[in-house]
Amino acid sequence: MRTWRLGLVAVVTGVMVGSLMAQPPLPDPSISSLSDSDTSAIKAFVTYYANAMAAAKGSSDMVQDRTAVLKPVHDTSHPASAIFMDAYGNAINQTFSPLLGHSATALNAIITIAQVNDMSTQPALEQALTSTNASVRYWAAKGLGNILGQLSALPPAYRQAIHRLEAALAIEKDPVVKMGIADALSQASAPTAKSAALVVTALGAFASNYALVPPNNLPVCVGTIHALEAMLSKGAVLEPAVQEHAMQSLARIMSFTAQYYQAGLLNRTQALVAVDALRACGDAMDAISHSQKFSLTTLDAQTDKSQVLLTVNGLTGDTQEKGLLQELYPKVAAPVRISGKP
Repeated sequence: MRTWRLGLVAVVTGVMVGSLMAQPPLPDPSISSLSDSDTSAIKAFVTYYANAMAAAKGSSDMVQDRTAVLKPVHDTSHPASAIFMDAYGNAINQTFSPLLGHSATALNAIITIAQVNDMSTQPALEQALTSTNASVRYWAAKGLGNILGQLSALPPAYRQAIHRLEAALAIEKDPVVKMGIADALSQASAPTAKSAALVVTALGAFASNYALVPPNNLPVCVGTIHALEAMLSKGAVLEPAVQEHAMQSLARIMSFTAQYYQAGLLNRTQALVAVDALRACGDAMDAISHSQKFSLTTLDAQTDKSQVLLTVNGLTGDTQEKGLLQELYPKVAAPVRISGKP
């Protein structure tokens, strides 16, 4: 435990704490009923670490505080009861939310809130979705996705969370945050057509920018494609125009990935991700078309590079020949070669 400075520290929670105040005892997460003293103990424990995070000198101290305050939640030897989690989550929501408004503490505060994994933290998570910090927005989306299952028991709260995530994805510019929001929406029990369409739009943006930064785009492409697959597996329906947009974007991502891979322009790590990207595109295209025409499960890291582009062209089409994609979706144009690249 780090040494506290002398004097009183006023923190953003509005609570005054003495610098030498002893750490409150760890509350019992397994309690099945809450007395007034239990509630007070939880509040004192959580407030202590919120104050500590606000007064911390650096990120390492904040991580220490985050680990300590989450110990009752993560203590598998004494699993937390539902009634404890509700009280604990409410305390976290109340005391750590003010830290979201300060650049020094916002990231560690939202990671703390997101890792509670209780629906009582919904207000703070939704608040953080509008942060100017991309990392804060990412963790807010991750936290909301993790509690969608709990929120499904409360339809108004569930619908509100979905709406906030959809609104955030519609305006998000950061690729990694887009992927995080898409993943969160994919955890809905019954993803909406709007959610799926927004994920398709995100894929379209990735496909449009792919030629600019292909190696960096690969992981977010794969993650977002998996999110779309998950939505489709849960019954999400794509309107015909959205299907065509999705297939066009997936074909572009698949073709561009194959071109870079086939030309040997990716390092070993990127090449491994590229193979995953090709498989993911094929599986998603199968899910959209309700066919088994595009699966590339036979690809592996040892696949002959000279065959990769040829195989993909047979599926997506190229500037000379139409592929299987155009047989199903005649309006979808064949991807073109990346200008100035392979």
